[in-house]
Amino acid sequence: MPGLLVAMDLGSRIRRMARSLWFQFVVADLMLARAVGDNKAVVDDMLEVGRLRGENGRLDVAEVYFQGAKHRAKAMGYPYAEAHAGAQVGAVLIAKGSFNAARLALESAVPVLRQHGDRRVLPDSLLKLGVANYKLGNFEAAMASWNEALIRSRANKDRYRESLALMDLGRLAYDERRYVNADSYWHEALSLFRQARDWEHVAWVAFFLGLVSRHFGRLDEASELMEESRLLYKRIGDREHLARAEEYLTFLQERGPSHEWHGDTDQRNSD
Repeated sequence: MPGLLVAMDLGSRIRRMARSLWFQFVVADLMLARAVGDNKAVVDDMLEVGRLRGENGRLDVAEVYFQGAKHRAKAMGYPYAEAHAGAQVGAVLIAKGSFNAARLALESAVPVLRQHGDRRVLPDSLLKLGVANYKLGNFEAAMASWNEALIRSRANKDRYRESLALMDLGRLAYDERRYVNADSYWHEALSLFRQARDWEHVAWVAFFLGLVSRHFGRLDEASELMEESRLLYKRIGDREHLARAEEYLTFLQERGPSHEWHGDTDQRNSD
């Protein structure tokens, strides 16, 4: 585990440097596109700047870029980019907690993305639409979006979005006490996240899979998963989720398999 944690640190620093360099390049390209009047390039660069700002937590700035890209794309008759920008606005609104507005934005964008046969933005948009509906209590609609995202991601051989869809379907199954389904979805998601070395999502899935394992009486597996989650949250620096993992480990040691845990699955960041 120490070697893994050192690798996580190094990988994180390299990714930050790469994002910074890429951001500088895109901003320069946006300035050039504006100078020469290349409107399509302006829209594409605005979308990318918005994405990068959103990843850095600058949600208001990201929304300004996405809205600007949407309006410019509409004015120039570029429906795919308009839908792409609208879907990104929806993602920002989810991060801000405006779930109904996000649902409306995403429902408007998804049919256009389907029509254009999109292989990347569409699965992302379906995942986000599922999150918006889940937060609004529209569980059947959330399941439909996540199932479509899963099917499309597998067809595209997109393991990252496949793993996110599996994670979300597992969350809904767990909330509805369909533990066999949750167990299946999360085991598959955990394997994919480990292969991708996506440690934040490994920590999340390991925690809740530990709950399911305890439910089925697999106490050794539950303890191992919860300890994995605890160590990863400690290294990531997520104190809130670290405390929950430590609390559950204590709960597991003291109570065993006969008591229910009264936590919930509403821990995932809306990324």
